[in-house]
Amino acid sequence: MNTATKATAYDLVNGSFGRCANSNGFFDSFYSILKGSHPDIANMFAETDFTKQNELLRIALELMLMFDHGSDAAKQVMERIRESHSRHQLNVPPQLYDYWLDSLMKACAKHDTEFTPEHETAWRDVLSKGINYIKSGYDDGAEEAECMAYLNFIDPDLETVARSWRFLPDSVRAEVMTKIKSAT
Repeated sequence: MNTATKATAYDLVNGSFGRCANSNGFFDSFYSILKGSHPDIANMFAETDFTKQNELLRIALELMLMFDHGSDAAKQVMERIRESHSRHQLNVPPQLYDYWLDSLMKACAKHDTEFTPEHETAWRDVLSKGINYIKSGYDDGAEEAECMAYLNFIDPDLETVARSWRFLPDSVRAEVMTKIKSAT
């Protein structure tokens, strides 16, 4: 996408987001649509405080707009979201983000009085960078988790060593993982 198109897409999304966020019930509509979009999703929100969750969504959407625009600050926060949504924390499988985005588009269409197919395309383009970034972190830390489990199995007092796993050079971690896999 060239710079002019990118700016236009960003402007379309930013305007649409403003209209949606100012519309009564936008965030509640989104979560209602999302929870009904896939059987696994409703369970993920069973114990959720939606007043808080609505504010988190507003912030996340703002961050994703900033992330698409190349903000370093947004990238740092997106890294935490990426980690928190990984297999090892909230365990949000990558395929569920398609339902998330489709649900968001349905909520936008309902709450943005100016919403058009061009707006939807812009939303999808702008959010895809952030969504793909979060998806790509789903399995991050798998080797660290395997190493911790193995070291704790051998000797629970080695947990400190296991926590330092991420600071080892990739070549050392690869060698350790090869040895662990051959020993099991």
